[in-house]
Amino acid sequence: MPIRRTYQINTQGSSKGDGLLLNQSADVHGLRTAGGYPFALDISFDDRAEIGDYPAYKTGSLSLPARIVGGLEGRTRIINANDSATTDDLNILVDTSGGDITLSLPSIATVKGKIYFIKNIGGNWLYIARNGSDTIDGDTTSQLNQNGNIILFADTTNNIWRVNSRATRGQVIARSISVNPSVTTTSNSFSDVATGTSFYFSGRPCMFFVQGNCADVTGSNEYNQTEFAFRFDNGGSDILLCRHVSNLAVTHDPFSGFRIWTPAAGSHIVTFRWRRTAGAGTITMDFNDMFDLNCIELN
Repeated sequence: MPIRRTYQINTQGSSKGDGLLLNQSADVHGLRTAGGYPFALDISFDDRAEIGDYPAYKTGSLSLPARIVGGLEGRTRIINANDSATTDDLNILVDTSGGDITLSLPSIATVKGKIYFIKNIGGNWLYIARNGSDTIDGDTTSQLNQNGNIILFADTTNNIWRVNSRATRGQVIARSISVNPSVTTTSNSFSDVATGTSFYFSGRPCMFFVQGNCADVTGSNEYNQTEFAFRFDNGGSDILLCRHVSNLAVTHDPFSGFRIWTPAAGSHIVTFRWRRTAGAGTITMDFNDMFDLNCIELN
């Protein structure tokens, strides 16, 4: 149980008061007049309360803001459109169900020691944007996908929002639980398996990981080696994920692998690719096969 204390604020003098005396007592102390009308105000609050802004001059009863009485209660705000974080915000829940949202941070110089707890509670992207030349641990923007959350602390000495904690879910780059139409490879040149939509990357390291299965379709036992990779924006080098070796005919064989890579900051289209590097015949993925390429941003 919190301790309940009663305080009295005694003001005297002009209509706005010449001064305030705060006394932990049931009695009025030092009540003086200086050409005005003295009055006393009684206020009560819990020890757990956060002392925040309240009216400096008020006659009658004094009502404190809800955020003072309830500690963190009253400091949570839900937004569903582009908005700016305020000095009164603490917990910010961003509902991105209707589309991507940008949350703009205030200037660090104006919020010394400020902490924000931010969470994306929708299915689209939340972009957190700096103010002016401030940075977010060196980045100009931070992003959170569904259920991603971040804790930011205002380092006013260096004008940096320090990331005290970050959690993001993996984003699906390309997926098919039944490959239709089928895809095949017979040569040493990479060809496309699937192309994802445009994805945003913050410029931080990411882990790309893939799993799936495929089969030879030549009808006889043979040795085959297949490589799986990805590339950005239909250009540049193919980035190898894994190398799969099989000596099986008409048998679906699993493959998996991962790669740590740092994409350039910005939106990119990612294409999942493959090639046969050794052996003979045709390697196929069809309605009996699946693949799943995911990416997760690392802290």
